[in-house]
Amino acid sequence: MDVANASFGIAASVGLKGVNRPPDVITVQKLLNRNRHRAEKRLEIGVDGVVGPVTIGAIKLFQQTVVHMIQPDGHIDPNGPTLAALNAFVDGPGLHHPERPRAPANSPSLIQPICFPLRKTARFELHVQPQCRSPSLFCR
Repeated sequence: MDVANASFGIAASVGLKGVNRPPDVITVQKLLNRNRHRAEKRLEIGVDGVVGPVTIGAIKLFQQTVVHMIQPDGHIDPNGPTLAALNAFVDGPGLHHPERPRAPANSPSLIQPICFPLRKTARFELHVQPQCRSPSLFCR
């Protein structure tokens, strides 16, 4: 399955006690790898279409640290909160979210400072770059 041309959906459940169709498992494994910066441990898992203890552990870690499940179940449903969270910040080669337009590579920087005073002695500027996942904060 070419995830780059898919809508990042899965046809059936993946993970512990899931249907675990290999194309769906591959999609979830790729999404977990693309989102590993959001979880506590940033280990990359193998993309082999097989659900094993490493894939289930990665799903549970993502559910605990990103989805904030009190009792992660290691199970991803096609319309569930875990898949929605996996799709929320996906970007990069091979996985580009269709709802997030990219700036052309040769376009000028579009950094726009947003300034707001917090105290009389400090002023913070929030710099947002459209191609970045998170804003950066600078103090003057």
